[in-house]
Amino acid sequence: MRTPELDITDFKVTYIRLTIPWGVIEPERGKFTWNTEPIRRIDRSLEKGVKVIPVIRAVGANWALRSQVEGCSSPPKDLEDKFNKEYGYSKSYYDFVSELAKRYKGKLEIVVIENEVVAEKFWCGSMDEYLRLLATARKAFRDVDPNVKIADSGLPSLIWGVLISKELLSRGEEEKAVNFFNTYFSQSFITAKVDSAQELEAIFDKKNVKEKMEKAEYLLERLNGSVDIVNFHFYEPPKLLPEVVSFIREKTGGMPVMTNELGARYTLDEPEREQKAAEDLVKKFALSQALGLKAAIWFSFTNDEHNIVGLVDEKRRGIGVTVEAFTASMNFLNSHPLSYRNLSSNGVEWHSFTFQDRKVDVLWSGSEGKAVSIPEGCEAYDFKGSRIAGAEIKMTSSPVFIVCEK
Repeated sequence: MRTPELDITDFKVTYIRLTIPWGVIEPERGKFTWNTEPIRRIDRSLEKGVKVIPVIRAVGANWALRSQVEGCSSPPKDLEDKFNKEYGYSKSYYDFVSELAKRYKGKLEIVVIENEVVAEKFWCGSMDEYLRLLATARKAFRDVDPNVKIADSGLPSLIWGVLISKELLSRGEEEKAVNFFNTYFSQSFITAKVDSAQELEAIFDKKNVKEKMEKAEYLLERLNGSVDIVNFHFYEPPKLLPEVVSFIREKTGGMPVMTNELGARYTLDEPEREQKAAEDLVKKFALSQALGLKAAIWFSFTNDEHNIVGLVDEKRRGIGVTVEAFTASMNFLNSHPLSYRNLSSNGVEWHSFTFQDRKVDVLWSGSEGKAVSIPEGCEAYDFKGSRIAGAEIKMTSSPVFIVCEK
């Protein structure tokens, strides 16, 4: 089922991700044009009470940027090697970010600087140049609106699969490394199954993989002290999300973590791929709450080239089953929990959240058959938010909500 084109701010969302391209806002040095679509979208979202987490990208400002490659962010021409106490590393970039900070003072909580900078198509510079850009943006906001938290660009989802597999291999856990890699990339569009540690090592030695791993490792070693929140992207199986978050926290000294690109990925020939993606959506939002992420933003768009199932198809029309799962997740889970308990046991994944006005449990199972009783006075709902009749639920891999109003 396809519904008309969606506006994500019509849902009960807390955060929305929107991009701010430098060249659209400051097409000429010192000339700021606020009556533009990126700014109008931010203003409309804020007026609706939705918190915007902007992604500031150094693109389009040809007067200021070293590279003119379309769509690829660039270090500014005036990026310096030494930190200046007045403007960081780039006067032009500092002035641009300062104007943004002034316009939205008191209205932003988190700002993301760039998108997936380990990917050459998004960042036309070195990792050190990116860190200098980060430092400049952080200084600009601290000088104007010190309550704003700065987050990095987010390492892409696929990189975590190779980084964690490599870590396991380095510990001598060869079987676990192979199994993790195969599970992680089971719905991927780029890699084949590996059968041994040697095959895994061969992948790590490929030039393009090795370069991206080196860039990612370089950043992970330096994010603590460079940002306030570590950002990451994730599309792979839900059961691996806790391990990815644990890995990030370990590598960054326990820093706060968020994701501004959370999604679902299934191969195009996967049976019932849209329903499975919808079920994963519920699981990932439940796990995001359980793991204490500072923000989790769902990637709304379908991308068949990358096996991504979104809330909308490639014509921006709503996909019924994923929209229903998203709506249910926002209705039941999108509040700050007062407490959380992990009640998982006997093959049932069970996450219990206490909110201000109710208790919400999210359950699913790795195998079918086990029955769970619905407490008196509570209601059960399937992953799409439809009420389940009866006094008990037979657990399957499909998640359910048990909601108990206070």
